[in-house]
Amino acid sequence: VVRYKPDDASSIYASFTQGYKAGLMNVGGYSFRPVKPETINAYEVGYKYSGGILTAELSGFYYAYKNLQVSSYQAGTARIRNAASSEIYGLEAQVSARLTPDFTLSGGVGWTHARYKTFKNAAYYQFCDPDEVFGTSPVACVPQTSGGMGEGSLVETVIDASGFKMQRTPEVTANLAASYGIDVGEGRLNLSGNLYYTSSFYFGIAEQFYQKSYTLLGLRAEWTDADERFSIAVFGDNVTNQRYRSAVNYASLG
Repeated sequence: VVRYKPDDASSIYASFTQGYKAGLMNVGGYSFRPVKPETINAYEVGYKYSGGILTAELSGFYYAYKNLQVSSYQAGTARIRNAASSEIYGLEAQVSARLTPDFTLSGGVGWTHARYKTFKNAAYYQFCDPDEVFGTSPVACVPQTSGGMGEGSLVETVIDASGFKMQRTPEVTANLAASYGIDVGEGRLNLSGNLYYTSSFYFGIAEQFYQKSYTLLGLRAEWTDADERFSIAVFGDNVTNQRYRSAVNYASLG
């Protein structure tokens, strides 16, 4: 890491980091071969400022992965495999302003470009084809007499996912928060809220199992006595009742 401070309120930095994740034998899942170690070269540059009522951060990053370990699911077990390489880069910004001694406003935004650079033979799920002959085609329906689900079931095939978006990686995330404090009844009442936004993304490695963008709102009211020994709070998460998926498990059964 190299850091330069042009003045007491600001600094500029650049960093280079190497990371390593060990390979494995996926004995509890369903992998055909040992999974290779995952490595990353990470680069970041940024600027930070803190002075008066304002603090701010801006950074740009670039991550180069090799043998990225990714997982898909088949028959209820995880299959872990290597994507040959992947690339992630983006920008992040955060700012916070204490507008008055009682009122603080903050926000942040991140943009991420994440793609599999080379990823052949990625798992891809589709409905089986009843017109194909079982035993001769990987997309044919497995008859119930042979232990399958018959027509309407899912089958796993492979696809070249090179250039596809990485799973569970939205391009844009953002948040906005506000906090306001007032003196109430021999204590302090703090009212706060946080608004979080994420753009759409995929749960699957082959741009499958789509989650559309959504926004979550959290609110909190907390009173603390003057000695800061006791507090009582009322809070709510997702108070606008947004419906979204938190996880997706997919297999040949559905």
